[in-house]
Amino acid sequence: MAEIDFEALEAQALSRNFPVTESGFHHTRGVYNSGDFVDNGVDPAHLQNHIKYNTTMRFGRALFVDGVCVWRGYLSEARCKAMEAQLQGVRAKRCTAPYR
Repeated sequence: MAEIDFEALEAQALSRNFPVTESGFHHTRGVYNSGDFVDNGVDPAHLQNHIKYNTTMRFGRALFVDGVCVWRGYLSEARCKAMEAQLQGVRAKRCTAPYR
């Protein structure tokens, strides 16, 4: 089995450019393998740190930003694609800092 390069995956997640949304905030959803999830409205100035925190401290939880999977965690590719479809059009209305 090939070794997973977590540093490369994290760098890829951090390199994505998300345009500011109409509300001025990004919607993120952290999804656990159990199906439980946490939604946040993230200030654009906090987005990089939010992604970094999730890839480091919540590495098993998938993270979606504005409907795009940036970190799969323990979710399968099929479950990530299904969640991306479910999140289309979901937007944050306000900042929810401190983030969960």
